[in-house]
Amino acid sequence: FALGALVGSMFLPMRNGFAYTQTILFIGLSVDQVFFSKYHHQGGFEFALWPLITVLPSTALSWVESLTCTTSFLMKDHGHLVYDAYMSSSYILFYLICWGRSKQ
Repeated sequence: FALGALVGSMFLPMRNGFAYTQTILFIGLSVDQVFFSKYHHQGGFEFALWPLITVLPSTALSWVESLTCTTSFLMKDHGHLVYDAYMSSSYILFYLICWGRSKQ
């Protein structure tokens, strides 16, 4: 997947390279989690929650950042800050939800 991301990003405008590469790498991570993880057969709430909180919004934010980096005030000046803040807070949110469910 990493090689595909590298080669594919060479055929895109430079501003879309990050979003494209990240999308390909997240697809690789998701395929690995679904088919090759030793825990995938357990499934469950946490297994389903992970992509909904971390992967999908991060991928969407990376595309919003790259496509609106010249037109949106927020993304033009603070796009990567918004992206990084969401990435770090999404892992914390995922942990807190799982921790809260484990206390029940």
